[in-house]
Amino acid sequence: MATEPVTDPNPWRGLRRGPWSTRRVGVLLWHLPRELLVLVLRLYQLTLSPLLGPVCRFAPSCSSYAVTAVRRYGVLHGSWLTARRLGRCHPWNPGGWDPVPQRRTREHGTNHGTSDTTHDDSHHHAQHHDTTGRSPRDRPAS
Repeated sequence: MATEPVTDPNPWRGLRRGPWSTRRVGVLLWHLPRELLVLVLRLYQLTLSPLLGPVCRFAPSCSSYAVTAVRRYGVLHGSWLTARRLGRCHPWNPGGWDPVPQRRTREHGTNHGTSDTTHDDSHHHAQHHDTTGRSPRDRPAS
């Protein structure tokens, strides 16, 4: 008497395990356009940029700015920021330090970590430090 092979009634059950799970493939496909654009930018940096020499009037260079913008914001928004940066690159602009803007946080709606000096963080420090300057983790439990 031959036995029938047991088949799993759920054909999707086995796809969640292993290196090629549906989640990992989905993440790979989601990041593929971004990583392809970064690859093109890196190839430019390694091949053409050394031939042109240091001609960028900004720091970081426009190609480094583009890599950071695409990695931080994705293909569409990063490309838009890069296009705006390239539009500022002309003989009448003095250049200088022009980093990619930080992502906005949802808590306060401010750009933390940028050179914006108008934001006052003193009230944040007062909440987290007592008069001895210790953070809540360093204080003894009461």
